[in-house]
Amino acid sequence: MRDDEMKWITVLNSLTLILFTVLFFADYFPKSIVAETIPQGILLLLLIGTLIGMGYLDKHAYSLKDQIISFLYMIFLMSLFTFLGGKSQIGFSFDGYLFWFSSIIAFINIYKEWKEMKQEKIITAN
Repeated sequence: MRDDEMKWITVLNSLTLILFTVLFFADYFPKSIVAETIPQGILLLLLIGTLIGMGYLDKHAYSLKDQIISFLYMIFLMSLFTFLGGKSQIGFSFDGYLFWFSSIIAFINIYKEWKEMKQEKIITAN
């Protein structure tokens, strides 16, 4: 991979992290200046654009490690914002169905990726 592609991937990774955090913050604290100033729809579109850009630049952008770290970061944000007194407006909390539904999908994807990696190691070892 070329240096300029690596720089773009680093920028997109950082932007994804920032956008994801700001979206979560705006959801948990809807009366904050962040939530009232920045339209969440625009943040969501930017987040989707960065994810598509990362996938375009790096076919392995969503590795097993990245999926696990993203899932743990989401749990960290939910815990932190709940501890700080926030409440999800869309139901993305530990007692909301949206969290559990997305968690099941995340676990399925992580398991599938892990199985594929394990299979590749078996194939390459022979």
